[in-house]
Amino acid sequence: HMHISVVQSYCNSKDSRFFMAGAWSYIPCNQDKRIQGTATGNEFIGQIFMKKLFDINIMQQNDIPVDGTCIGNALVSPTTGGSFSGEINGTVMPVGMGITYTPYEGKNDIISTLMLHTDDGADIIMDMKMYLDIDAVYEEKLMRGESVSPDSYYFKGISDFKTGDERYKYLERKVCVCESQIDDWESVTASVYLV
Repeated sequence: HMHISVVQSYCNSKDSRFFMAGAWSYIPCNQDKRIQGTATGNEFIGQIFMKKLFDINIMQQNDIPVDGTCIGNALVSPTTGGSFSGEINGTVMPVGMGITYTPYEGKNDIISTLMLHTDDGADIIMDMKMYLDIDAVYEEKLMRGESVSPDSYYFKGISDFKTGDERYKYLERKVCVCESQIDDWESVTASVYLV
């Protein structure tokens, strides 16, 4: 193994990110950045580079509570629409849903299936598994319609894609991560990155 410095020169937007020492970090891309890492051959150890696929806004309304499941109270949130833009652009179709399970106060496990329709005519199924950990004081602020900084809660997860369209087959069987924020209880935004 040898210790090297890597010049981050390929990024052309502020949205490149990397994982190091157990945390996601932004790489400012208005300048070259040297990142320390260990490498053997062409592989980097201790850092993962990601490419931003898109930002997505998901609209959900008419929640249905299902209390007392074996893994906690559940809230079923039907998807009513939305949009996404970035490397891929299009709309979130008004099908699918998110289910939030709350096994403990302030701890939420969210699974969601969305149907994306791209501007160039492809249909893509997007599955998401997220964790939302939020203190009661911030949750109450959101319930009152007040804005809360995304730094006040943890809302991150993984996503994967399935499609029959050859143009987007490169998304299948890949690791993608997402970082979300709550605009209000009917609108969630997320940034999705391909690892």
